[in-house]
Amino acid sequence: MIFLTKRLLVRKPKLTSQDIAFYERLWNAPSVMRNVGFPKGLQVNREVVQDILIGQDASPFDQTLVVETRDTHTRIGECKLGRPCGDGISITDVKLLPEHWNKGYGKEIKCALCAYLFSQTSCTIVEASPAITNIASIKMQEYCTGIKVRDDIYSFPTYVRSETQNVHSVVYHIHKESWMERFSQDNSIALIPVISKITDPAEKQATCAKILHQLPAWFGIESATEEYISHCTDTLFYALQLNGEMVGFYAITRHFPAVAEIYVCGIIPRFHRIGLGSMLQNHVEQELRKNKTKYITVKTLSPRHPSEEYARTREFYLACGFEPLEEFPTLWGESNPCLMLIKRLVWS
Repeated sequence: MIFLTKRLLVRKPKLTSQDIAFYERLWNAPSVMRNVGFPKGLQVNREVVQDILIGQDASPFDQTLVVETRDTHTRIGECKLGRPCGDGISITDVKLLPEHWNKGYGKEIKCALCAYLFSQTSCTIVEASPAITNIASIKMQEYCTGIKVRDDIYSFPTYVRSETQNVHSVVYHIHKESWMERFSQDNSIALIPVISKITDPAEKQATCAKILHQLPAWFGIESATEEYISHCTDTLFYALQLNGEMVGFYAITRHFPAVAEIYVCGIIPRFHRIGLGSMLQNHVEQELRKNKTKYITVKTLSPRHPSEEYARTREFYLACGFEPLEEFPTLWGESNPCLMLIKRLVWS
């Protein structure tokens, strides 16, 4: 996940059938693509879409990003964050499927793109070039304090002119100073995740307590919760914040040099199922690989237990690549059967 808005989530695309089908539909929609010079759409098939997505790297810049709703995870469009050039100019783009027009999504995502670029990069000007006929996009630029700097006409190369049409556009610039003057007090425009390593024992305990006390369905046994809070001081500890609010953490312990274990972790409920857990998991794995850690393990409730909450927890770990290793029916008492899972981090 790259960032959140009040209603939306922006993330990297995945090589799933759902994302591929979404892009195939978006890029082939004449009503969407005529604004960028393709009156019949791009006319690409799933194989082409898949190749494009495979070619993307881990960076959020200069690549397509999926825009979806936070509540239902409905894919509604794409956006792009341009890496700032030497002059501090970043080029952005937003495209939405027609059924999601006229709902304020364009303004919401454009404003969030500006917030991200102005806070996370050296960008001082956000540039966009909507077609002169794309009134909605022009209004979107002006809503974000954009000013018109010039007209432009883009002509496609001769070899694709049969499938394209020239685009008469209006170039807008959104200056950081103007945008900040209007929007800087609204912290809900873009919630940007930041992961940090915590080394102070008291801060580890405070973070662990803050999160676990908001997860009573997972950490409802007070004595066990207090034990986690007490013992997390000796762990490798990573916390995740959204605009300064602590919303999740991972505490990692080691029993052997090549094996790490997730001692305890959690994300507060209102931010579940939007990719923050996967972000923390991926970050932890990257850090562990640097230290030549070969395996990571975790203990959770066994499927023998009827908990719906822990069923979702197991689903999360399996989606992250863990595999069940062994059950311990009495480790936590007969009423809380334990399942141990493992994931291999290094294959050489």
